[in-house]
Amino acid sequence: FSLAKILGIRLNTTLIFAKTSRLQVTSSYRSASATAQGESFAMYGLDFAYKQEFFKRKLSATLKVKDPFKLHTHKDISYGTNF
Repeated sequence: FSLAKILGIRLNTTLIFAKTSRLQVTSSYRSASATAQGESFAMYGLDFAYKQEFFKRKLSATLKVKDPFKLHTHKDISYGTNF
């Protein structure tokens, strides 16, 4: 058997609203691939994080929302004689 090549991409961008507040958006993608016992489907996702700083940047609070659109799904197909 031969394993297929896997392509993985991760993109980050940060939007700065003021000196003390920013929003980070992270997107990721992993291509479909063959495995030793089957195959894996492509995966992609989108995450958000908001950071607010206080007291002249001596205190900060971060809120992270991981996969709000339920895109991070992992699907595999396994096959063989003993499955």
